[in-house]
Amino acid sequence: MAVLAASAMTVMSGCGDVDAAVGEKESAPSASPSPSWHSATLQDAARMYQEDFQALTAVDCSADCGPDLVRIFNAGLLLKDRMKESGTPEGVYDEPIHLFGELEKGFTAAAGMSGEARLPPMLGPARELNNWLTTNPVQ
Repeated sequence: MAVLAASAMTVMSGCGDVDAAVGEKESAPSASPSPSWHSATLQDAARMYQEDFQALTAVDCSADCGPDLVRIFNAGLLLKDRMKESGTPEGVYDEPIHLFGELEKGFTAAAGMSGEARLPPMLGPARELNNWLTTNPVQ
């Protein structure tokens, strides 16, 4: 997971203050304390993703939201990782893992864009993943 997160930082290097985002990736912003990314459970990862999504959609990205996009991407990576490690029957998390794949494609596409143009490729899949988590709480 660390390699993927590091590659995410590289992909977004043209999109804002990545150094700040790297420093923030270990603790997702939230009103409640977050566990370390290394000890986060599947439930923690789902909560962290949803909190980061809420924070992303609350931000005015007309200037620069690179760190916010990196944070939601990293939260998605953690969530996908925990879903794969959860030991649930095969197929249970196929839809959210597919949605993260779409988010990843949007993240890659957004790397070559600036300002508000970066949002559409990511927000659609990020919103769909958030909606899935809202209607299908993880166990």
